[in-house]
Amino acid sequence: MGDDELDEASKLKIAANFINYSPPGQIQKVVEDVKVLLGGHVPRSTLDSLMVKVNSTSFLAVDVPGEGRKVLITPFGDLGDGTFLDPMGLQRLTIDHGKQVCTSAEALSGAEAASLDAPEKGQVDAAMTRYAANKLPDAVVTTYCKIVGGATQITSCIGRCDLNLSNYWAGLWRSHWVLEFTSGSKSGTLKGTVHSNVHYFEDGNVQLDDRSAPRRLHTHAHMRLHIQCARLDDRPGRLCAVVAGVSLVVAPRPRTRTAPTSTPPAPPTAPPAPPTATPAPPTATP
Repeated sequence: MGDDELDEASKLKIAANFINYSPPGQIQKVVEDVKVLLGGHVPRSTLDSLMVKVNSTSFLAVDVPGEGRKVLITPFGDLGDGTFLDPMGLQRLTIDHGKQVCTSAEALSGAEAASLDAPEKGQVDAAMTRYAANKLPDAVVTTYCKIVGGATQITSCIGRCDLNLSNYWAGLWRSHWVLEFTSGSKSGTLKGTVHSNVHYFEDGNVQLDDRSAPRRLHTHAHMRLHIQCARLDDRPGRLCAVVAGVSLVVAPRPRTRTAPTSTPPAPPTAPPAPPTATPAPPTATP
């Protein structure tokens, strides 16, 4: 091995970065290229773990076998045993992450399902599905529920990946919204994250990866805790969620950018000149 040649561990680290930052919808192509670059010497376990991470953080949408609908694979649905939750069907999904497909589904036990479902989950899911159909056509909505003691947490995820590789671009939208409240309470909290990724490669290879985390807001004390609808406000940079008929404007935190100011201060303005009095002409006496 030459002095400048990398060792295997360093090569795998670089390969992992390539895969972790794969452009939207193109991880399979990146994995194939990485295999070529490393001469095929990539442990299968390493590739599997990397693809699980990328697929889940990218909100991969897969078809549920035999049901004609899609579900998002997200970190919120990771059941910890290599399977992912289908919260609508209350079943665990086995995913082939290399092929990006669901291979099987198995119903949860009654005890498992009881802690992952609540009436509010269906109400939130229906509202977010209407919002996505209106504002982000072809997006997939997956809504989770987790009950621990008397606390309920409902997480609604929205994802859409759009590819147009013949025109050298691809885009990915991910957002998730978390509603937290306690049983019998009339107040709760709402928070969320919006994450967009755009890849353009006609005259180069450029990615834009941006996210915004709106501030957590307390719901009004008289509210019923379910989302009736959600919509984007007409004003740029503001997301409006209508919770049980009460409008909450969720404004992203302002981004502070400091830049040197080269414009000199404006010179002081000269005071206005005093008005000039014009004497009246003498009046002729007849």
